[in-house]
Amino acid sequence: MKHPTLRLAALVVFSTAGLVGWKLAAPPSREKKESASEKPGAGKRAERATRHPRSAAADQAGKRMASIRLAGSTDARMRATIDLANSLSPAEFSAWMDGGWFTLRGGPELTLFTKIVMERWKLEDEEGLMVWMIKNGNGQSEMIAELAKKNPERLIGFFRENPSGSREMVVLWEMVKDHPDLALARFQEIVAGGRWREVQGYAGQLVRNLAEKDPAKLAAAMEDFPPAVKLQAEIALSGIRMKESFATEIRALWDRPDGWKIFEGQMHSRDGMGDKLLGELANLPPSWRSELASSPYYLVKKENAMQWWDADLAGAGFTPRDVARIRTQALSVIGQENPQEAIRRMDELQMDSDNRRSFISSLFGNIGDQEKAREMVAHLPTEEDRNKANEMLDQRFSPTSPQTKVEDPADWLAKVAETNPARGGMSYQMYSVLEEWDEEKIGALATGFRSMDADKKAVVAQVIVNGIENYGRMTNLLAGDAIRYMMENPPPVDDANKGNDNNLLSKAGYHAVQLSNRDPAAAGEWVATLPAGETRTWTQWNLLNNWRQYDPKAAGQWEKSLSASDRAALQAIAKKRNR
Repeated sequence: MKHPTLRLAALVVFSTAGLVGWKLAAPPSREKKESASEKPGAGKRAERATRHPRSAAADQAGKRMASIRLAGSTDARMRATIDLANSLSPAEFSAWMDGGWFTLRGGPELTLFTKIVMERWKLEDEEGLMVWMIKNGNGQSEMIAELAKKNPERLIGFFRENPSGSREMVVLWEMVKDHPDLALARFQEIVAGGRWREVQGYAGQLVRNLAEKDPAKLAAAMEDFPPAVKLQAEIALSGIRMKESFATEIRALWDRPDGWKIFEGQMHSRDGMGDKLLGELANLPPSWRSELASSPYYLVKKENAMQWWDADLAGAGFTPRDVARIRTQALSVIGQENPQEAIRRMDELQMDSDNRRSFISSLFGNIGDQEKAREMVAHLPTEEDRNKANEMLDQRFSPTSPQTKVEDPADWLAKVAETNPARGGMSYQMYSVLEEWDEEKIGALATGFRSMDADKKAVVAQVIVNGIENYGRMTNLLAGDAIRYMMENPPPVDDANKGNDNNLLSKAGYHAVQLSNRDPAAAGEWVATLPAGETRTWTQWNLLNNWRQYDPKAAGQWEKSLSASDRAALQAIAKKRNR
């Protein structure tokens, strides 16, 4: 007999499924809402006006969520969720999905809401859904795959009109699984059009998928690929052959001048290569032994580290130096799982003072618990080793260490202001703590930055800007203020910062593009606050071209809203680039 609680849960799921089916089959009629568009030439007044509808819409969304939050039972919340999802007009779908306005988390309601909206979007506004998915990359990979399968010509046509290297390549990855001829032809068209450098970094996945689907077709086509893409095709085809027979393919690669390069490409993307190569150590050509020893971290993993440690490398023909490199890597990996075992085996390695210090630093850098780390120090074989380890731990766990967790926004700003931007600025830990802070703390951080003394503010701004590509998502609110401050207060030009203008131009463009992927209107508003000059012009250019990739109409309206001088500057860039 089933437990009564399970029976009740099953009934709720069944009831919900029935409701979803009924609502999707017969959505309530609604009047289409016209979306207000900004008139060309509205200038600053229009930019300011766009803030209010977005704020009003968010407020209205909060009120609509209230009925779900106030529902008295799970079943009532699910019914209210279904009603909300079916009450939206297609024009509202993007705002709700991008804005995260469905704020009830932790239960099935969000999943249900998303499913209904996405299904309705596909049925009622497939063109809009396609644009939204392309704008958001592969965030909805299942639906992109479905579109690529059902309507590949339409997707290709869209990208011909709206070129976007990275986003189109993600679509072609999926398309090649069902329509290899179309996907390959479109890729060849991109390459022939001179855009292969733009897509080179994404070609690997495409050729791997094509190799899985139709290796003969890829082999025939790759002769016309640029050298870098042809190499990726060679790597993919070699991987297919290795699945059939590792021993046969590895020997074929030994006879090729580019054999190691092809094998190395597979080390990056395929698991288990290190295990298989262990059985061939005695047969490796001398050049392969040297290459392997120069990059053992691709082959030595936690699953096989002990096997590499125990392997008879000298008997297989490796030089003493190469043996030391491989065994040091193996022991480092062993230490990640079992530091005490790695310490016990340390003296079996011949390491000079610098290598030994580096090994100890790596070993103890993996231990996050200070008490446990101090206990492990006692197991080190020499007094010198123990002193080095304690010195490192003293620095790492010092109250003033950048790695010490900071909880207060004012303390965070003060610590960053004490760093040296020219020497790397702050640690990853200082960035990562921001991901744990709520909106109130992040807001206090931005307020605190704006009120800092000029000298400290300059340091913090430089550190934030320097880390924007790696840590921009953690410092998003500060990044815009930091870039603007540096543009308004450029440091004096000397040998130390001679390239600072170009660097700032690059960082501003990067921030504008990333912000526009989430909220293009907000990106436009931010760019409007930048001081006039070359950096602002190029930032406008980067924003405009990114926006055009997924919403050309809105991008054109934004361009028309700019001042005459701004539009003239953008036209000058376009003419220069089209020469």
